[in-house]
Amino acid sequence: MRKKKRKLTPYPLSPYLLALFLLLFFGMIGLYIIISAEDQQSEANTVEYTDTVAAVDVTQTENDVHLEIVTESNRRLIVQTSVANQLDRSEIQALQPGEQIFYRIGKTFQQTFEEAGMANIVALRTEDQEFFSLDDYNQYVREILGQGKIACLVAAAVFFLASLYCVLRIRNVTLFSRGKKKEQDLPSH
Repeated sequence: MRKKKRKLTPYPLSPYLLALFLLLFFGMIGLYIIISAEDQQSEANTVEYTDTVAAVDVTQTENDVHLEIVTESNRRLIVQTSVANQLDRSEIQALQPGEQIFYRIGKTFQQTFEEAGMANIVALRTEDQEFFSLDDYNQYVREILGQGKIACLVAAAVFFLASLYCVLRIRNVTLFSRGKKKEQDLPSH
């Protein structure tokens, strides 16, 4: 009995590439969804806390500002760099130890905040002054993430087209033929 020779597909890596491109496609879509939710902060999806300031730490690097408020309950409130770069830092630096503050964090980070005592804040105010509101935060983040959203969509489109190409290669469908036409395909005179 003879063994049948297995016919190899012309592109044996296509199934693996298809899996990779699909994974990257769905990853980009997921990242786009996460990014899109970041500038949608509201009272409904955030929680307000009250605490007392222990210290304010502002670190200025060449391009960025890192702003952190430490509270008497030993919580670390971090102002996202893209937001901190837009704020008047001198006002926040003027917060005095013992001063009461009100701040908001996203509900999705509430449990982590309770356990770790550290979170990015999306709004900050005192009784007398508002440093940045939810609307301010959304505007700052929207300005920063606009290009990221476009990049995610472009990358997702590229990975989708690459996946489609792999499917066609697996099915041995040729989109663009190279070479001469067969004689039977040529018109007769």
